[in-house]
Amino acid sequence: MTASFDPTALHTELFINGAWRAASRGATFPVENPATNEVIAHVADGGPDDAAQAIEPPAEPKQSGRNQLPASGPTSSTAPTSWLWPTRTGSPQL
Repeated sequence: MTASFDPTALHTELFINGAWRAASRGATFPVENPATNEVIAHVADGGPDDAAQAIEPPAEPKQSGRNQLPASGPTSSTAPTSWLWPTRTGSPQL
């Protein structure tokens, strides 16, 4: 059985602050299949400006609505957190 590979399905941009985008300089570099030395894609070549944008938080934080506890929930600074620590068996204390 031969595995097929579709390079057009690859993301070749930079993933910064939750979004795919091209490098700020527009530069790319080739990615080769090590078995055949065939170039399979050209991916974004991020520079210092891209790194700075990736390090800084976004202006508006993205709110997914999933897996978020309220600020007054069990992980707030005033709530006990013993239930978060696993027991000797590795199960959380409920």
